[in-house]
Amino acid sequence: MAISFDLADHVVGFMIDSDVTKEDLNQIENSIQERIEKHGPVHLFCEIMADNKIPLKHFLECILFRNKNQKNIVRMAIVTDYAWVRRLIKLNNKFIDINIRTYRLRDRLEAIAWISE
Repeated sequence: MAISFDLADHVVGFMIDSDVTKEDLNQIENSIQERIEKHGPVHLFCEIMADNKIPLKHFLECILFRNKNQKNIVRMAIVTDYAWVRRLIKLNNKFIDINIRTYRLRDRLEAIAWISE
């Protein structure tokens, strides 16, 4: 399940506290679209809690959604201890000019400070 929270009008956050499903992705994407329609471009914070399964297919769908909405998603912070997620994001950043940073769970406050700017 994805828990959403607001840090500011332009910042929306999600905490993934269970295995990621297609329904979770749809919920997150709909929330982001609603926020964009209401406030314009946004910053996203996504924390993936430990011990949750994230199918690669779903993760790639998230990356594609972000890339398609590049003009409306200004920044994105992904907080996770999954090394493969952080590596995929870094690889994606080499090919597409997007402002995504990854953080470990222990660095969550740093991520929140950056995403809130």
